[in-house]
Amino acid sequence: MEMGGVINSVVFPAYSRIQEDLPRLRAAFLRSFLIIGAAVGLISALIIGLSPDIVRVLLGKKWVAAGPLMQWLAVWGASRALGQANSSLFHAVGRPNLSVIFQAVMLVMFGAAVFPMTWRYGLWGVGVSLAITGAVTQVLRYPLTAKILKMSVSHMYVRTGIPLSAAVAAVGVCFALRSAMADVWIYARLVTCAAACVGTYAGVLLIWDRFGAYQLVPTVLDLLPERFRRKVAVA
Repeated sequence: MEMGGVINSVVFPAYSRIQEDLPRLRAAFLRSFLIIGAAVGLISALIIGLSPDIVRVLLGKKWVAAGPLMQWLAVWGASRALGQANSSLFHAVGRPNLSVIFQAVMLVMFGAAVFPMTWRYGLWGVGVSLAITGAVTQVLRYPLTAKILKMSVSHMYVRTGIPLSAAVAAVGVCFALRSAMADVWIYARLVTCAAACVGTYAGVLLIWDRFGAYQLVPTVLDLLPERFRRKVAVA
């Protein structure tokens, strides 16, 4: 799930154009980070929840053991995608050194973790090391991002924590369904679990939205052309 290049190509030019206008830059970053977080959370939930069956369908039964590795790599990919959103901001405001520093921190953390983890757990240990390194480094980026944009760091944690809660719920539902449908044709199980995963994820986000804690729907509507917003408002 390498979304970093796509994210950078989209948001970096926008951030660069408004880097001198702090209120606009802050609003643009928070809006884009919210949408990126929601998308990354859904993709991660689908990969983690469906990976055992995906591996079995694509590679065969003998590769089923690779499912857990795929799940940990999904966490790593999510951290990378969110990290790229922060790095695009660092570059846009003329602080590319921060991206270099965090890359070095990641390298040191991964190097310290990967050897003992690989020695003890094999390839699975590599995936765990990547996931932990990515997640910890991402959290460390948030205070600096908040300082650059002169805002509370809670804005960052909300935009990560709410999709995380939705992803956890979606994966839990997916695992429960997969267990209940153990004897069902694998393709039917895969489709059913995927639909349940997406539905649960969207439902949790909408609940947060309903209580005003997330604001995903208004943010998405703001991105739509005026005529579509009017149609949605009428509906």
